[in-house]
Amino acid sequence: MSILTATAGLAGTVLAGLTVVAAPATAGGVTSIDKSMFDATPVLTAGSMSISGATAGELGSTLELNATMLDGSLPTGRDCEPVAVEATLRPTADETYRIATTGEACGLGVAGEFNLNAYFDKFQVDYAGPEHKMKVVGDGLIAAANYFYGAQAAVTFSVR
Repeated sequence: MSILTATAGLAGTVLAGLTVVAAPATAGGVTSIDKSMFDATPVLTAGSMSISGATAGELGSTLELNATMLDGSLPTGRDCEPVAVEATLRPTADETYRIATTGEACGLGVAGEFNLNAYFDKFQVDYAGPEHKMKVVGDGLIAAANYFYGAQAAVTFSVR
């Protein structure tokens, strides 16, 4: 057996092994959901922000987001503080994902302007829709911000 034959045989074995390993990773039917809302008009109180509206993409997709600062006041300066976040995402007319989590809101140096990030997992999501048991795979993220020109938000996660 020459080195060339042995190398070709080894490469074929490795390739076959990789093919077998790669196939189950794509067989699970994982769907990515990534919805963003731009130019929303926020409802601000001393310690919370609420926004709702249509998301970019397919018609009929909506997002409602409520962020409540746990200390009762919006972040000031460039300080960060804990926040409770509740979001309701309707990617289609017959599907609803309700997410309740906590995260962190950070001031942007201007009164009333801040951004927030809140991670969540499958235990923090309730699903209602035709696919009776859609489950979040891994972690998801809710990101939102309020600027002088309005608010924006995004929700991203994967389901199986």
